[in-house]
Amino acid sequence: MSELTRLARDLIKSTYEEDVPRVPDLVRDFIEVITFAEPEDIHSALRDVLAEDWMAMPVWARNLAYRLACLQRPDDPELLRDAAADLLSFGPDWDDYAERLKARAAQLEDHRMRTDLALHQLEKALDRLTLDPERQIAHISRFGVGPDELALEFDDAFRTVSGMINEGRLPESLREPLDIMDSLLQEMTRTPEGKWTRDAILNSRDWNTLREFARNSLSALRKVRLEGDGCAPDF
Repeated sequence: MSELTRLARDLIKSTYEEDVPRVPDLVRDFIEVITFAEPEDIHSALRDVLAEDWMAMPVWARNLAYRLACLQRPDDPELLRDAAADLLSFGPDWDDYAERLKARAAQLEDHRMRTDLALHQLEKALDRLTLDPERQIAHISRFGVGPDELALEFDDAFRTVSGMINEGRLPESLREPLDIMDSLLQEMTRTPEGKWTRDAILNSRDWNTLREFARNSLSALRKVRLEGDGCAPDF
């Protein structure tokens, strides 16, 4: 028999000994409400009551509250850090759990930082591919590079973001528009005659098509960034 099973049986006996409920109504109400509460509501309530009197809330109640919130929001670094700090305040029995929460929070923050950087670089590359021809020429003239630099900037960022999509760290909705962009550039590279010149930027159908699909890809990317539609890493 597991310890949890034994405790559950002991709870049943103590609760209904002599057919008289012995769990205080307020404890029962708290457990019933928090069991089905949203993680945002749990976190907010904890902050409110702990700000009023940090030591007042029973340890079992705060542990239960943080546990239920973390189970629903395992990818919220701020929540994980708050839960870890609370556990460490009443250790050392729960120190190992607290350290695991802190480690996961750090991994999540590192993941988000690297993902944000990759998306930012891709957004800049796509934005330059949407510019009107004159502004594209002004850009490459400013840095003393050829038209192919616009494609290379996209390719560098695309490879990183594509890998993140494959790993499940970014949504599949990005794959199709980015793959179309990659295919267009690959085709221009396979038959490069006259396509990587300033005159081509100004007048060619290939570059006009590229700008159109760059706008579509940029719109999809900005939607993902706006909605924060990243996928949690599987640590």
